[in-house]
Amino acid sequence: MELDNRVPWAQTIWLPLIAASGELGVTVIAKASLNAAAQGTATAATAPVPIAMCDIHAPGDNGMLCTPSDLCDYKPGTDVVVVAPPDPKVNEALRRRTVAIGIGPISVRHRAGRGNGVFPLRRDHPSRLPLAGTYDAAWLEQRMPLLPEDFDPRFHQAAPSDLVAVPWLRGGESVTVEGLYDAPAAWHTVLPPVRLVLCGHVLNRYFSLPMRLDTVLIDAIQPRLTMVWRASLRPLRKVEDVKALFLYAVRPQIAREVFGME
Repeated sequence: MELDNRVPWAQTIWLPLIAASGELGVTVIAKASLNAAAQGTATAATAPVPIAMCDIHAPGDNGMLCTPSDLCDYKPGTDVVVVAPPDPKVNEALRRRTVAIGIGPISVRHRAGRGNGVFPLRRDHPSRLPLAGTYDAAWLEQRMPLLPEDFDPRFHQAAPSDLVAVPWLRGGESVTVEGLYDAPAAWHTVLPPVRLVLCGHVLNRYFSLPMRLDTVLIDAIQPRLTMVWRASLRPLRKVEDVKALFLYAVRPQIAREVFGME
């Protein structure tokens, strides 16, 4: 199977993943980094943030989660989180700041290091861990290696609950960040008003799927946004059933009229 990426400003990867239901599927992930001057429209970054194959923590057994992994098959909403480098001194300084974030339906103002703050939550965080499901003797005997029947896909959401947009962000939303950077004024930009569409052939049948914008990462050090889109094909009998995949970026009007996307 080949993934033909027609979006030059996005990195892509496809992964065979087994859903909690046990269904085999293929998940496609697209990621793009955007730089923006104050009050400007975001443009593609020359040095994009790579797809995160695992969680990245600050040093130490209980180090904060700096960057969440991009590898999952589904998020019920859009995570909006501030990502920081794994440098304890930098992160300690960031935690003393009061940060305001506005994007789409989200509007929060937090002391960055108080409570859940604006940083991503570790997988063992008290508000996230219970969503992982029950791993007991019954799971060992009847379900392993599948996820538990009570697994909640919200476990994949790394953002604090008040920084999760449900339904998903779509692109075109204005973004305001205050208190994070050294500039006295709030930083304002706009997410690119585009929709990503995944098309292809499965067993000689053509399909098109909307890519969900389910993650927006705000860099803690410089005015940069990173956006992650995701779509999953399932169920499949085998990965080889997927003969070809194509990724396109289209204007919202085309997305509505041709692909039926909102």
